[in-house]
Amino acid sequence: MIQNPLRYFAHLADSQGPRAHLKLGNRHFYLLNDPELIRDLLITQGAAFEKFPRIERTKGLFGEGLLTSEDPFHLRQRRLMQPAFQRERIAEYGRMMTRCTQALMADWQDGQEIEATEAMSQLTLEIVARSLFTTEAGEKATTIAHELEVVLKMLNQLVMPWGPLLLGLPLPASLRYRAALRKLDEIVYGVIDDRIASGKEHDDLLGMLLSVRDAETGERMDRLQIRDEVMTIFVAGHETAANALAWTLYLLAENPAAREQMEAELDQVLGGRLPGPEDYPNLPFCQRVFQESMRMYPRFGFSGGGRSKPTPVVISRLPKAPSCSSAWRCSTGGKSFSQSPTAFCRIVG
Repeated sequence: MIQNPLRYFAHLADSQGPRAHLKLGNRHFYLLNDPELIRDLLITQGAAFEKFPRIERTKGLFGEGLLTSEDPFHLRQRRLMQPAFQRERIAEYGRMMTRCTQALMADWQDGQEIEATEAMSQLTLEIVARSLFTTEAGEKATTIAHELEVVLKMLNQLVMPWGPLLLGLPLPASLRYRAALRKLDEIVYGVIDDRIASGKEHDDLLGMLLSVRDAETGERMDRLQIRDEVMTIFVAGHETAANALAWTLYLLAENPAAREQMEAELDQVLGGRLPGPEDYPNLPFCQRVFQESMRMYPRFGFSGGGRSKPTPVVISRLPKAPSCSSAWRCSTGGKSFSQSPTAFCRIVG
């Protein structure tokens, strides 16, 4: 499992079916490998579960942002941020993404070799910076991306069982991690404070976070919460998106028939013009290409396992284990450990 987790969990799913069992010490874990079970676990009964305790160790970066917060606070934040993702705003983001992509490719030549990860990272950095900050994009965004890279490397260690020990020792990695967090806070709080002091409204995500009010209480988000949401959006829109795009380019290079079919669909729908958000529904094969890429190479690692609330939960159609009650208290995360849709849950009752 340690040497090759993807192969190990794929083997569990293949050999044991929809509900694979794994025991580590005195804990029982189950790998759910059935779409209906996963939907029941994550969506239908999602309110009955909490995130894995190790997610707490990522709060140095994300705080109480949407990635790490729990209900009812999480639900409040989702409602507050909903205006940022309305259809009209999504369409404008799409047009801005097209402009950024066109600018990136302006100097590319046929036959030129491009380092895909670096190019996609440059592209998504520009996109997320303009979405969040508009006028403050550029140098600040580049610095944020650099410091985030340092922090994210450390987060991979923090979610391990020995993570808290690393933070307590004056190791080079721990010192770099703390310094990077301080730099990130300095930059993000600086932008927030400048915006507040100016009193000007900006049509970007930061402007929305500063202006939105709770419909029930009329309260705005405080500086700390805005900082947490900015960090969450920046990571979600930069590093993860860049890797998803790079893997997609890799898979298209490995599958020329799929690439040709994708290009043919683009030619037919666009006729040589640049794409816009309104074209998305008319590009079903392109959609399937990206969905398959993200299925094969899911890109976010803070998951796996969880802990239940005290109330027992019945998971539909889950085969009964020999030594367990039919009403199980389960815990869950959404990480796909194999090339099949999976969810990982820990039985605590």
